Amino acid sequence: MANGKYNTRVVQVNDTWTAEITRKINARKVGVSKSKEGFASQETAQEWADKEMAVFTDGLIEKRKLRAAEKQKAEEQQAGDAEISDDE
Repeated sequence: MANGKYNTRVVQVNDTWTAEITRKINARKVGVSKSKEGFASQETAQEWADKEMAVFTDGLIEKRKLRAAEKQKAEEQQAGDAEISDDE
């Protein structure tokens, strides 16, 4: 499941599987945002990665909405303060 900047990756380490949610940092670098190891099969690791990707991206969306609302509130407050100083 790809989300542009975020992706999932399943890697075999010895006899177990590791699921990772990766983040594209730049053209050459990829960082791991979240991982879980010790899966018995590739399928279970991929299922976990897909579920966690959905939860992870939903959390990011909520954070962005909250930041946007806070920014808008701050801008409105600043505009209100500017009107008051113009009246004086």
